[in-house]
Amino acid sequence: MTNPLGKKIASPDKFSPNILFPISRTNQREGMTHIFRGKDIWNLHEVIWINKMGKVFHNELSVVIDASSPYRREYQLKKKRSDLKYKLIRGNVDTRIRKLEEGDYDAILLSKAGVDSLK
Repeated sequence: MTNPLGKKIASPDKFSPNILFPISRTNQREGMTHIFRGKDIWNLHEVIWINKMGKVFHNELSVVIDASSPYRREYQLKKKRSDLKYKLIRGNVDTRIRKLEEGDYDAILLSKAGVDSLK
């Protein structure tokens, strides 16, 4: 199915896999180089599903995805420098700096909030 977003379509009578289509986030984020903080909020204005009894449901839905997780930051860094090894560090800023000074890591990445807490 071609992307029907923004177009009027008839509600389906029954489920068929060909009514599903992916929505790529890649194009929306091209050229963005900063690390995300906060949340991604996806508002799905026309969610239609059919239960096992054949009843059609139509609703709106909001999906909130944490956009500041360390996994997101690691993913972004790996896209830029896949030749490096990444490891998540647990603990507060002082603990992370101590681990760097003790030679546990060659470098650490702190969030802006972490750097601001040092002032």
